[in-house]
Amino acid sequence: MDSILVFDDFKHCFRELDTSNYNDDLVVGSGFFTRDAINVIEKYYRIIGYIICDDKGVYYPIDVRKNDIAILEGTYNCIEDELKKELVPYNIKIEPAEVWSPFFFRWQFMCDWNVFETCGDFINIASKIIGNERLMKKIIDDKIDYVLPVNYKELSQMVRGLNKLFGVEFYNKDYYEEVNYLFDSLVNGYHINMSTEEVETYCYQLCNYVLKRIEGEHV
Repeated sequence: MDSILVFDDFKHCFRELDTSNYNDDLVVGSGFFTRDAINVIEKYYRIIGYIICDDKGVYYPIDVRKNDIAILEGTYNCIEDELKKELVPYNIKIEPAEVWSPFFFRWQFMCDWNVFETCGDFINIASKIIGNERLMKKIIDDKIDYVLPVNYKELSQMVRGLNKLFGVEFYNKDYYEEVNYLFDSLVNGYHINMSTEEVETYCYQLCNYVLKRIEGEHV
């Protein structure tokens, strides 16, 4: 099987994959992949914010960023062999500006359990989904993914997924007509030209909207 190069977090250089590393306790390696590898991963696993999950509910950490994806060496060694093969062409062999996102670093390497509440509404919702057996079953059964969006298509997929999971209606008679039109477009996948900055802004506004609607409820 063709292999990937991983970035050694201690030696700060790339090396061959250590196929004996399954837990990253003693050796920490980081595999970097182009962001369009998401399409390959979703064929085998569900992505929920900061984890990938198989159909049995076993999950592994993943760091999905705006421009790329980082996967721990131990995680890569644990995933299905067919996915490993498909990920090889997406492997990045140049050190990115950010080895790990601030959230992922605090969660995985500092064991800071407050990150789920302090790193924004997108992460907060992901933690609520992952911690809820009923929602996770729905994620698996209905093949729903919850991915940080970087374009209009991904934002639309996120909104439809949240609608299925939480039953939140994004329409509101008190909203301006153009805002309700935006919700309608996202839920139904109508095309709207939207900048990266607008996608990010609407993502967090919509996540905040969902959190407010489910606040105090048993999700």
